[in-house]
Amino acid sequence: MSYGWRDFGTGHLDEVCDECGFDSRCAEFDVDLRTAIAALCHLAGDSRAGSRPEPGTWSADEYVAHCLDQVGEAISVIDNGRPEPKAVVSGLEDADHQVKSLLSRVAGTDSHRQIDVGGPFPASPAWMLAHLLHDLEHHVLDIRRGYAKLGLERVAGRTIER
Repeated sequence: MSYGWRDFGTGHLDEVCDECGFDSRCAEFDVDLRTAIAALCHLAGDSRAGSRPEPGTWSADEYVAHCLDQVGEAISVIDNGRPEPKAVVSGLEDADHQVKSLLSRVAGTDSHRQIDVGGPFPASPAWMLAHLLHDLEHHVLDIRRGYAKLGLERVAGRTIER
């Protein structure tokens, strides 16, 4: 897997992941973030949400908790310029509401303004939104893979590993 941030000649960093297919250059944050949250809502309602597909892999519930934490961190960085204290996000419905509100606040600002969060490079609202979107979409894929693995374990058949 090659995952990272690249400058494709735009003067800012774009996030690309060849494992899940994420490319921030194609993102429409106002639609895609809310779509990812809706997918998490759907997946969280599955009866297997509390089950780990294998010992070292999170359950859907654990992935959702992580995603809520990431939403809170992104909101804090964009609004306050620092990751702590994280905004409190009480569930996926609240995450959707807070992301919608965040997007309306960011729409009127410079999406590439510099936010120094002490990392290897300064962040920006656009970078934070891209990173959040990638995290959410990637974990939707992780949850789907986990459910598929749980399904394979419950029935007789042949398994091919790649």
